[in-house]
Amino acid sequence: MAPIAISSSPPPTHPLPKPVTHSQPLKSTSTFHHSHPQPTAISGSGLHYTLDDGRTILDGVSGGAAVACLGSGNEEVVQVMTEQARKMAYAYHQSLGNGAGDELAEFLCRKGGFEAAAFLNSGEFVSHLVG
Repeated sequence: MAPIAISSSPPPTHPLPKPVTHSQPLKSTSTFHHSHPQPTAISGSGLHYTLDDGRTILDGVSGGAAVACLGSGNEEVVQVMTEQARKMAYAYHQSLGNGAGDELAEFLCRKGGFEAAAFLNSGEFVSHLVG
């Protein structure tokens, strides 16, 4: 067992951040959130969101979703998504191949030195694929 340090002096104190105040009361929605109510984002541009009360805030919470690294309102991404949606919105990868998915797989394999790529919904699917 590792030794622990015991001190007779009190632990250092750090000031707590001031709570965020909202210019308008937050409204409740039918969306299940981990905490209620939450501010409502009505638009996004790059790394910023505009809230329904007119404030602009920095996006500091979207890092969990890989798509968030593209930024909001990225015109190049919007154009490519629109073009693809006009051609075909979706084809289930286990039943049909599609050009865009094949091109992406080839790009990723070439850049990463892989033999093949699989596009899955979550880490749970990965564990089933390789497990």
